[in-house]
Amino acid sequence: MDSLLDRPAELVGMMAAVVFLATFAYRGVEWLIDEATKGIDKKPPESAKEGRKYYLRWLGKMPSPDASRWLGFLERTLFFFAIWFDAWAVIAGWLAFKAVSKWDAWSNITKIPNTSHFGELKDLEHLDWRRRWASWVYMRSAGGKLGNLFAAGIAVVIARAVSGILF
Repeated sequence: MDSLLDRPAELVGMMAAVVFLATFAYRGVEWLIDEATKGIDKKPPESAKEGRKYYLRWLGKMPSPDASRWLGFLERTLFFFAIWFDAWAVIAGWLAFKAVSKWDAWSNITKIPNTSHFGELKDLEHLDWRRRWASWVYMRSAGGKLGNLFAAGIAVVIARAVSGILF
């Protein structure tokens, strides 16, 4: 059986791609996420006391940027190897898993409060804030997935170019 170690040019190309994914790609993905979310105001209005409580609690539970970068790197690397080895089902399965897991989070954020009316302005402001917050979470997730998939595609091109140069 043919091993990757028997194809050193391909191995070096793959290593170059992983270096690209680890060092440069995250900046492009972060830029895409920032551009996708920059117009969304996620801060709750002053009148939404409960919204401010949720917001502050949410800020305290946000993962550190380093955790997000590592997760993004692992996702880009997964996408890279799936594309490299033509394992498209892996990408489809991962995206389906992520969609299902995010669906629950988005539904909890956008859940309409248990009130019989929205007569007071603060209730409408709170509902609007939750909608904006859910949009921000969705755009970060969708932008990250799209950016990671695009970066993995670029990494495949880099790996194949380096492998071709070494032949």
